[in-house]
Parts: sequence; C-alpha cells; structure tokens
Amino acid sequence: MPDAFSDKRFHDESFEETLNGWMSDVEKAVKLTEAEQLEITKAGAEVYKEILTNNTKSEHYDYEHHKDFDSNGKPIPHLAKTVHLQKAKDGAPAYDVGFEDKRAYIARFLNDGTKKLPADHFVDRARQEAVPKVILAQQAVYNRIMEGRQA
Repeated sequence: MPDAFSDKRFHDESFEETLNGWMSDVEKAVKLTEAEQLEITKAGAEVYKEILTNNTKSEHYDYEHHKDFDSNGKPIPHLAKTVHLQKAKDGAPAYDVGFEDKRAYIARFLNDGTKKLPADHFVDRARQEAVPKVILAQQAVYNRIMEGRQA
C-alpha cells in the first residue's frame, strides 16, 4: 500500500476523496472471500475435531464393555468415531464439528448429565483446550493468505 504522503492522490484530490481511496485500499487488503473464510475456519475445525475425538476416546472408551455389534449384527461405532466435520448448514462460510446425529444425544447425556448420571463435561473441556490451538491454526492460514496478497 502506498504511503499517504508519497501518494499522488494526496496532493491532487480533496481530503474526502483521498480517505475514500485509502479506505478502498484497506478493504482490498483485509476483505476475505468466502473461499478464504472457509479455508480459515476449516483449519480451526480440524484442530478441534482432533482434540474432541481424542478426549472422547480417552475419557469414554471402555475396551472391556464396548460392544462392536448390536443384537442384529449391525456395527455400533464408538462415540469417538462419530465425531465429524461438515460445512455449516446455515450457509455461513464456516465448518461445524460435532457428533453424528444418531450418536449426538449420547454425547449430550455424558457431557451434561441426567437425573441419574453425573455430568463429566468432556465436550466443554475439549472446547476449552482447543481454543488457543484453533486460534493458532486459523491465524497461520490467515497469515499465509495475507502474505499471498502482498506478493
């Protein structure tokens, strides 16, 4: 971006026109496209997915009692294997991380508790653990995008 004092517009245009031109330059430099926003949020979502999967497996995987198949011989995936990443359904340029629909209620019971089952807040702890790592992952992608614009 040119320096305001060396920019020819500073001397030839009115102050308002100069500010509008400068603002336009700033917007071009920082405005992200939808694809760039998706790339940034996906980087963070992948980090969170990995942390949530690992925490779910470490806190709720019972090798001794886990059944691999139901009574009909249909496979029963462990809750940690149902963590998935998908584009946001509301059309926002973002990604959602969560459990598959048929298993999400189990995660909610474990995390929030029930009348007879105490809550263990494993999802909440995974979220807290992930925040700094997600920010770093997103920042790395953002910086790469901005460096590409400078070139």
